[in-house]
Amino acid sequence: MIHFPTHTNCTQIGNVDRTNGTKGEIVIHINPQITIDFDSISHMFIEINQLLVPFSIKTFSIKKNSLFIHFTDITSESYAEEFLLHSVFVENHAIIQQHTTSSNKYIGYSVFDKNIYIGIIKEILELPMHEVFRVITTNNKEVLVPHAENLIIEINADTKHIIMDMPEGLVDVCVS
Repeated sequence: MIHFPTHTNCTQIGNVDRTNGTKGEIVIHINPQITIDFDSISHMFIEINQLLVPFSIKTFSIKKNSLFIHFTDITSESYAEEFLLHSVFVENHAIIQQHTTSSNKYIGYSVFDKNIYIGIIKEILELPMHEVFRVITTNNKEVLVPHAENLIIEINADTKHIIMDMPEGLVDVCVS
């Protein structure tokens, strides 16, 4: 029987950003606040329909915050493209160090502009002037939403909803 770990015994390390080449290599944007012991792992987990599905690591290299990786079972560019924007996890024992900011607790929250659903926060990016939420919309588009206290109407930890009053025009970009 195949063992699928849970989100509680794994840590999200990043998201599949793009493919690289024609042989199935994918590029994962790694959360820079996490240090991973790659010597202690032989596989990673890609989130598919809220399940963490294991993939054996064939080869990998790291350049800045990007992990270039070949998984044993992903052998074509078209198959690799199926995982674009998916979250990638490793088991907790592989995490050497994790520096967290208070905003990271919002990963996975749903973002609304008043009563209009925008999408789910996949990552919080720390830019020089401020933080932004990297939100994936219902039509799999990526949008950056400023994390500014003056835009936030309500944060509900029970429902994992952030209700915002976004600048005019941003919603049009998000949902179109």
